[in-house]
Amino acid sequence: MSQCFPNKQLAIRDPQQQHSLVPQWLAHYQQQPILFNAQQQTALAALLPLLLCGEESAQMIFDKQSQITDSAANQQLLSDLNLTVTEELLHEQALALVLSHVGKHEITNKARSAAKRFYITLAKTNTTAEHFIRIATLDTCVTQILLSLSNCNLGANHPLVDLCKKIAKDEAKHVYIAKHYAMTLGANFKQFESDKLLTVSKLMTLLRQFEPQFSQLAICLDNLEGKFINKCKLDI
Repeated sequence: MSQCFPNKQLAIRDPQQQHSLVPQWLAHYQQQPILFNAQQQTALAALLPLLLCGEESAQMIFDKQSQITDSAANQQLLSDLNLTVTEELLHEQALALVLSHVGKHEITNKARSAAKRFYITLAKTNTTAEHFIRIATLDTCVTQILLSLSNCNLGANHPLVDLCKKIAKDEAKHVYIAKHYAMTLGANFKQFESDKLLTVSKLMTLLRQFEPQFSQLAICLDNLEGKFINKCKLDI
């Protein structure tokens, strides 16, 4: 399976410390069929790469920060960074498994390229604190995307619906970790307030490119944008 960032070299660390439910999902569905109709396959061929690229990007960012964090002075912070790397890698593995059941579609490469450009642009900040402000906002939005997918027309008992709920729980933790890390680096409330709408705007520009695919899953992007803004007001 192609990746947005194929040169990353990461391994799951601290497996005993992560409490994600995704490993159990992976263990169950690695040898099980995950079925979609033709319309759902076309939609997910575009939408899953958007999520996958984000998982890859997060792994690299949190891994980089864990490498430069003083373990003696910041043991809990280092543990949180490592936890995030581990969980994001698990998310990538699970979403890649789902994508393998969707089949090959031309739109997948388009989505992957668009997502890669978005995440590279998102990382162009003046400070690491500013970057993590954006990550906290973005993870808040990703949680809402996952919850929307868990309530789409796949059906309540579909394996992807179950996976999205599990990943959403992890991402909610990552919001806190990214926000705390940004504040550790000197970020303040005013910076969060000024940057979150910009991040939401850039994300919506990416998602609007695939509005027909969201619609195929009965997800309204206008409603989703409203959830982004309202949730960011509460969380950030």
